[in-house]
Amino acid sequence: MEEVVLSQKALGQVYVDRLVTDYAISLVNATRNHPTIHLGASPRATLAPVGLAQAHALIENRDFILPDDVKAVAVAALGRRIMLTAEGRADGTEDQIVEEILESVPVERTGGLERFPFPSVRP
Repeated sequence: MEEVVLSQKALGQVYVDRLVTDYAISLVNATRNHPTIHLGASPRATLAPVGLAQAHALIENRDFILPDDVKAVAVAALGRRIMLTAEGRADGTEDQIVEEILESVPVERTGGLERFPFPSVRP
């Protein structure tokens, strides 16, 4: 039990930059606008890829997450949170559609600043 508590504390120490949460929000929003998705991920579903990305970063021995961490867990985090249209089911699976979304949503800073990856500097 103590290991679980320590793991939870360590996870809470993994820094999440606003730019990464903006990327996760963009992915979730894209599920609501995709033509083959009947029901997209809810706003609360944004927590899943961010939380899993924190765990992924921790496994990679980092105390911050990158967009690549979000990408690495997005299918697992979002594939079960969407419902495809009949046409969408004929074209592929939920996981395949999330992969398609990952390819179509750019990872970029807001405000027209340079693109990721950004320096891993804590504020």
